[in-house]
Amino acid sequence: MKTLADALWSRVFGFFTVQEFAIVRLVSSQWSKARAAWRTLSFSSVGWLNVAQLALCSAVRAIYLKDYWVFDISDIPKLFQKVKFVSLKNTSRTHDKLAVLTQVQSVASLQVAWCSHLSAVDFQRVATMTWLLELEFFHVDLRDDGLRTLSMMKDLKLLYLIGCQFSENQLKHLGLLTNLTDLDLSETKVTDADMSELKTLVNLTDFRASGTEIGDESVFVLNKLSKLTHLDFAHCVKITGQGVLSLRDLPNLKEVILTGTAVPNLAVHELCMQSTLKPLNVDASSIILSDSSLYPYVSARTAFD
Repeated sequence: MKTLADALWSRVFGFFTVQEFAIVRLVSSQWSKARAAWRTLSFSSVGWLNVAQLALCSAVRAIYLKDYWVFDISDIPKLFQKVKFVSLKNTSRTHDKLAVLTQVQSVASLQVAWCSHLSAVDFQRVATMTWLLELEFFHVDLRDDGLRTLSMMKDLKLLYLIGCQFSENQLKHLGLLTNLTDLDLSETKVTDADMSELKTLVNLTDFRASGTEIGDESVFVLNKLSKLTHLDFAHCVKITGQGVLSLRDLPNLKEVILTGTAVPNLAVHELCMQSTLKPLNVDASSIILSDSSLYPYVSARTAFD
């Protein structure tokens, strides 16, 4: 026997099938979770869910595109006209998905993670999305002309190349992205020679290179970028106290992460004495120096993680 709640749900979502109705009711059992679910959709193997029937498609801001489609990917541009973030993570048919995304100009941030077999055509498709402000690549092969192609995206503000592979001397193409404010080269094979090509990134505020082989020469290059506020050198074992001490010349520096480095305590102490940075003891194995104004932020972030 139907309850009053069942009747109301049927009235509001009468155009859903029985299975779809069950999903909607389950997701919407808590209103706060329901709103989040409508604004972030993850399309996977729920074959009987007809996404085209979702009345709230216009509210969706983030899409995680997976395999086993429940709708025609060509419908994305007309279904989700206000989407801002799209993630392609460990998926096949990446070529088809990127081709469709070139028609969605509302997207400001694109994430491509663990997607193998990306071709030169795929990178060219990404580069045509000149409206993108943020581009995140995780463990993607960018060898051959990947970075050269992406260097045409002059309006990029954020670029993550975490764990990516790129050819020797290819990092010089990043020097053309002078509007970048956030760059992450963590877990890559970046070298000091590569880093010398980044001296043109005068608008950079955040730089991360954790788990790389960069040394003091790279730090000296970064020391010329006066807008830098956050640096992450975690597990960069070639950085010494000499490199760290040069950071005192950065006028806007607010946070430096040196966890897992061989930087001596004396150098850390001297840097703190000659700048506004102070040690922030997260745990015994971490070295994080932070401006006092960032204490609440870093503490909250650490607690959350």
